[in-house]
Amino acid sequence: MLGYTWTKTTEALMLIDGPLLGDSGYACKPYLLTPNLRPSTRHQERFNSAQTRTRSVIERTFGRWKRRFHLLHSEIRLTPDRVCKIVIACAILHNFAILQREPMIYDREVEEIDI
Repeated sequence: MLGYTWTKTTEALMLIDGPLLGDSGYACKPYLLTPNLRPSTRHQERFNSAQTRTRSVIERTFGRWKRRFHLLHSEIRLTPDRVCKIVIACAILHNFAILQREPMIYDREVEEIDI
């Protein structure tokens, strides 16, 4: 259901601010840039390399967010509008924590904290 909703929403909006990056499991769309499955030119190879490096940075960021905000570990059963607000709030708080030099807390450290 969410995939259908996402498809209809993105097609309607055409993501005014720019395209999304997807992996090779998705079909390339006007709003979704995916790697060339069989690059035949140097240009396509360079695009794939740049696209993969960029996606890697994004995925590592998502991993950091999940470690900092456990809410992001699983499905959030709220409206898409509310989920969007939660994700934006997490991004803002994460950036603020970086500016304040707050250390990342890992699961073992949480278990050791006396409450």
